Amino acid sequence: MTRCPSPVRLLCLHCRSSLRPPFAVVRSPWPATPRSGWKLQWSKQYSVGAKRSVFDSEFLKDLNRLNPPERRVPEWHRKRVKPWITFLEEFLRRNPKSAEAHSASNQSSGITRKSFAETIDLARHLNAARTELDRDLLAHTGYKLNNWSMVYAILNGLLDAAEAVAAASSSRRGVVEDRAISLGISLDKLTDVDLFSSPFPRTSDIVGLETLDSLTYRPFSRDYYMLLMAEVWKSLGIITIYAADTSPAKSKLAMSVVYRILARLHHSGLVSERVYKYTTPDTYQATFRPPGMYLLSTHIMDVLSDAAWTVHEAEVAAEAAAAGKDAPFLPAKINIKELGHEIWLEFILWCCVEHGHINEGTWLLERLIRRKGWKFQSWTPLLHEEKALRNTIINREVSTWPSPESANVASEPPKRTDPPSLFHGLGKQTISVEIVTALLDNLPNLIHMGMGTGGVPAPEILRHIDNLKFAITSATTSESEFLSTTKTVNWFTTRVIESGGLIPEVDPQTFDNLLKLTPHVVPPWSNGMCPVEEDTLAALDQSQLYDDTCAFTGLIEYNLKYHSSHRFTGNALNLFARLQAVMDTCKMRRLDDFFSSRLKDDRANLPFTYDGLLSFESSIPQLSNVTLAHLFDLITVSRAFAFGEWLLLSDDIDGPTVPVNAYGDQALAPSLLRFAAATKNDNIGESVVRSLSQPVSLNTLRAILNYRITMHQWDQVISTLKYIRDNRIKTWAHSNIAAIAAEIIRLDHALIMSSEKSNSPSTSNSDIEINLAEAKKVLYRILFGEFDENPWRKRRNPNFQAHTLISFTRLFRHLPSPSLHEIAGSVFESEYVPMYRLPYIPSPPFHTILAAIAETQGTAAAKKVYKRFCVSYNSPEFSRLVVGGITRFYEKAERDFRRGDPNFDAEYFHHLQKKLVLPNPNTVRILTQAAIREYQAATVEMEAEVRSWSESLIPSSEGTAAEQYYDRTLSPRSTDAGASLSSNGTPPPLSPRERKDEAEKTLIFCIKRFKVFHMSDAEIAREVGEEFYSNYQRANADRREWDRRTKSDLKRNLERREKLKERLEEAEETLEDIKKDARAKRKERRKLWQKTQKLKEKLKKSEKAQNDVKLNVLLNMTRRERDRACDGNQEQKRQPLFLPRARSEMRRMRRERGIMRRESWRGQTPR
Repeated sequence: MTRCPSPVRLLCLHCRSSLRPPFAVVRSPWPATPRSGWKLQWSKQYSVGAKRSVFDSEFLKDLNRLNPPERRVPEWHRKRVKPWITFLEEFLRRNPKSAEAHSASNQSSGITRKSFAETIDLARHLNAARTELDRDLLAHTGYKLNNWSMVYAILNGLLDAAEAVAAASSSRRGVVEDRAISLGISLDKLTDVDLFSSPFPRTSDIVGLETLDSLTYRPFSRDYYMLLMAEVWKSLGIITIYAADTSPAKSKLAMSVVYRILARLHHSGLVSERVYKYTTPDTYQATFRPPGMYLLSTHIMDVLSDAAWTVHEAEVAAEAAAAGKDAPFLPAKINIKELGHEIWLEFILWCCVEHGHINEGTWLLERLIRRKGWKFQSWTPLLHEEKALRNTIINREVSTWPSPESANVASEPPKRTDPPSLFHGLGKQTISVEIVTALLDNLPNLIHMGMGTGGVPAPEILRHIDNLKFAITSATTSESEFLSTTKTVNWFTTRVIESGGLIPEVDPQTFDNLLKLTPHVVPPWSNGMCPVEEDTLAALDQSQLYDDTCAFTGLIEYNLKYHSSHRFTGNALNLFARLQAVMDTCKMRRLDDFFSSRLKDDRANLPFTYDGLLSFESSIPQLSNVTLAHLFDLITVSRAFAFGEWLLLSDDIDGPTVPVNAYGDQALAPSLLRFAAATKNDNIGESVVRSLSQPVSLNTLRAILNYRITMHQWDQVISTLKYIRDNRIKTWAHSNIAAIAAEIIRLDHALIMSSEKSNSPSTSNSDIEINLAEAKKVLYRILFGEFDENPWRKRRNPNFQAHTLISFTRLFRHLPSPSLHEIAGSVFESEYVPMYRLPYIPSPPFHTILAAIAETQGTAAAKKVYKRFCVSYNSPEFSRLVVGGITRFYEKAERDFRRGDPNFDAEYFHHLQKKLVLPNPNTVRILTQAAIREYQAATVEMEAEVRSWSESLIPSSEGTAAEQYYDRTLSPRSTDAGASLSSNGTPPPLSPRERKDEAEKTLIFCIKRFKVFHMSDAEIAREVGEEFYSNYQRANADRREWDRRTKSDLKRNLERREKLKERLEEAEETLEDIKKDARAKRKERRKLWQKTQKLKEKLKKSEKAQNDVKLNVLLNMTRRERDRACDGNQEQKRQPLFLPRARSEMRRMRRERGIMRRESWRGQTPR
C-alpha cells in the first residue's frame, strides 16, 4: 500500500473550523528541521509586525507553578468525586472562551497570563485527582456524567495553553537576545554589562542582570509545555481504553472527541513525523519500531480528516441556517475504513514515546494491564514476511494483519452496502509488545540524578519495570526458576546501569532489586567463562554473541561484595543463595546438554574425559577470594558460624565453596583466621597457617597474632610482635590491642563467676589467673611502647602511635573490667591531649571489645559504652543520600554562603570531636544480638515463674497467679530505704520483667540506628525479629495517627480563633462579652447534662423497683399455685420452684390464673 506523503498535516480547509487555535503557532515547539512548503491554514501566520508573545522567560519564572500547589479540595472531601468536578466547572465559568466552540475566525482570542496560570492549576488538579481518587476526571465526566462538551472544552483549554507556551519557546533567539528584548534595550548595551558569578548582590545599570544565574535558569517554557501535554495524552489514552469496553454508541461519542483533539494536534504540528517512520530492523537490535503506524498512516489521516470535516460542515451549516441560507454542501456519505481502539491507543502511546511523555505512557499501560481482555503480541513473526505485509490491502473484510500461516486475503467484492468492519491490527484488544519495550527502554532516562525535584526516584522506576517486564522476560512459575540470558534483557540492564541512577557501591539494596527483576541470568558453561581467543569467538554464532553472557553472575558477585562491605547480613546471605541457585541451574543444564549430545552419538563407548566438563576447584567459581573475605568478615561478626563452616567444610558432590588450596591466598587468609578465632576452631586456624607461603603480608601476620591471642598462645604472641617490629620494621595494629583487651574482659568475668561458684581454689581458676596475668603483661608492654616502631622511622604524624595508645587508654577507663582499669591507671600520659586530637579507633577493633562486653556484662553496659564513644550524628553528605546511591545536590537556599559553608555542619563537627569510633551496622548488630538473647531469656524465665506460681497456688488465695506474679516482679525490691543495695554494696539483680523492658528499649534503640544506616525494613526485621518489628511499626503508626489528630485539633482551634477574631472585628461585641456568653452557654449545657443524668438515675431506680415488685409478685403467685396444686403431696412440695423465663409464658400463666379466678367466683353462691 502507498504511504501518505505528509501524514502529520490534514487536508487544507480554506474555511473556518472549530479546530483552529485562537493564537499564533508556527510549527512544533522544537522541530528538528523546518517544514517548508506547508500552509498553516488553521493558525495565525507569523509576520514581522506581529505582537510578541506575553509568555517571556521572566513571566514563566515568576509564575512558580511547576511545584505541586496546596490541595484545593479539603481533606474530608478528597475521596468524593463531586468536589473535584466542581473545580472543573469553576474553571470553565472563569474561562468562558474555553467552554465555547473554537472557531477559526479571523478574530482569534489570545490567551492571557491569568488564564494561563489557571490552566496550569487545572492540569495540577487533574493530576492530583488521579493520585487521590485513582481515576481520570475527564473520563469520569464523559462516561459517568455524559458531559462530553465539558471534556472537549477542557482539553481545548489545555491545548490553548500548551500551544501558547510552545510559541513562546519556538523563537530562535538566544537567551541573551530574549532578555534584551524583554528589557527594551539594545544588544550592544546588554553585552557591555559585566555579569558576576558571585552570589552576593551587586548593583547593575540593567534591572535583572545582577548575577549570572539570571541568564542560566531552567527552560520553564518546555517544562510548562510538558506539564500541559502530559494531561492531554493521559486523558486521550484513558478515554480510548474505556471506549473499548463500552457500548458502540458511547464509544462513538467518546472517540469523536479523541479524533477532534488528535486532528488539532496534527494541524498544530504537535505530532512528530517519527511516529509514522519505519525502517527494517537489524538482527542485533533489541528494540525497534514496528511498521503498524507507517502502514496505517493514510487510514489515520482519513479518519481525522473526516472528523475535522464533519465539525467544519456542521458549523458552516449552522451559520448558513442562522443567516437564512441553505448549506453550501451536498449530502454525501463517505465510507472510511474505521480503525479499532487498539490502533488509536497504540498511536497515542507512540506519541508519548516520541515526545518524551514516558511517565504518561507507562501510566496508561499499567491501567491497561489491570483491565481484563487486553493482550500483547509481538511483530517479530509477522516481519518474517515483510513484503507480504506491505502488499496487504486493508479493505472492508480485513480486520487484522495477516499471520504467517494464513493465506492471502481475498479482494473486496464490489457494491458492498454494509458498513466496513473495524480494523484491529494485531487482533481485538491486542497491543504490540514493541511499544512496551520502547517505553521500558526510555524509563532509565527519567531516573533521578540528584538535581532538585527533577526525575523519577529509583524505587518508582523499578516498580514500573516490574509491571512492564513481561515484554522482555519469559514467565516463570517461581522466583527460584532461572533462565538463560537473552539479548533484550542484556540490552535493557545495560541501559539501566549506564543511566547512572543506581550506584551499588553506595546503595547495594536498590541494585539488588534490579537484579531480581529478571530470571534470565543463567550464564553459558565455560571453564574460562570469558573466551577471548579469536578462533573461539569465530566459532560462535550471532545469537551466542548477543544472548550468552556471564555478566549477570558477575554483577551478583559484585553486589555481594558491597552487601558484605556495608554489613547487610540478610541481603548478603540471600544474594549468595541466589548465586548458588543460578550456578546449580547452569550445571544441570550443562549435564543435560552433555547427555543429550552423547545419546545422539552412535558410538557405543562414551569418553569419560570431556574438555567441557573439567571440574572446578570451587562449587561457585564466580566468587573471588576478595568477595569471600568480605563475606567471612560479615559472617564472623554476625555470628552465622554454621554457614561459615558449611562454606569451608561442605561435603556436597561439587565440593565446598572455599577449597583447601585457597587457604593460602593472603587476600582470604586473614578473614579465615578471624573466623577460626571467633569459633575457637583450631583445625581451621592451623590449616590456614600451614598453607601460607613466604613472604607473609603484614595484614596476615596481624591476623595470626589475633588468632594466637584468642587461643592463649602467649609465647607465640610475644615472638610475633618482636618479628613484626624487628624484621618487618612495623608495629602492632588496632585489632591486636582490641583482641587482648577483649580477652582480658572475658577472663575477668570468668574469674569472678568461678570464684562465686566455688570458694576453694581449683585448677580452672589457676588457668584463668595465669592467662589473665599473661594477657595483662602483653598489654602492659604494648602500652608502654615496647613494640612500637623504631624511633628513627619518619612518619607524617610522629605522635600517631602515642595518641592511638592514649585513645585506647581512655576507652579502657570506661569499660567494666577491673584489670583494664588497673592497666589504664598505671599508664602515664606525658602530656594532656585533647579529645579532638586523638585518632579514631576503627570499627572492627571496637566490635571485638563491644562483643566481649555484651557477652560478659550484658546489653546495658554495652549500650552505655556505645553511647559514650560512638558517633550518633549523621554527616551532611550522608543525610543527602537518596535511594539508589545518588548524592543530592545542594539547593539554592542551602547554598547561601551568608549562612556559612553548606559542607560544614558545626553541630556535627563538635560532636565528632567528642567521640572515638565511627560505627557501622555491625556495631549496632552486636547490641541487637545481645538484647535478643536477654529478651528471650527473660521471657522464658517469666513463663517458668508464672507456671510455678500457677502450680503452687491454693484456692483460698486472693487474685490469680499471674496477678500475684506481676505484682511481685513489678516491685521486687524492699520498700526500706536501705534495702536498695545488697550486703556487698552492689545493686540487686533485676527481675525478669525489668530485664525484658530493658531489652525492649535496647531493641528500639537499635532499630532507630539501623534506619540511620539506610537499612531496609526486611533487613531490620531479620535482625530484631519479625514479630517485634511489626509491633514496633504498629506502635509507630498509632503514634503518628495520634500526632496527626493532635495537629488537626490544633489547626481546628486556630481556625476557631481566627473566626473569633473576625467576629470581633465585624461585631461590636468585646472579647469579654463573647467569653461571658460562652460561659453562660457552657453553664446551661452543664445544667441540662446534670438534669439528664439525674433523670436517667431515677429511671433506672424506678425500673429496678418495678422489676423487683414484678418478680416478688410472680414468686408469690407461683408458690401459691404450687401449694394449691399439691394439696398435701409432700413430694411435689419438694420440687424446685418453677420460674417462667419468657414473657409469653408469663402472659399465658396470667390468663390461666384469671380464668381460674373467674370460675371460682361463679361457683360461689351469694348469701
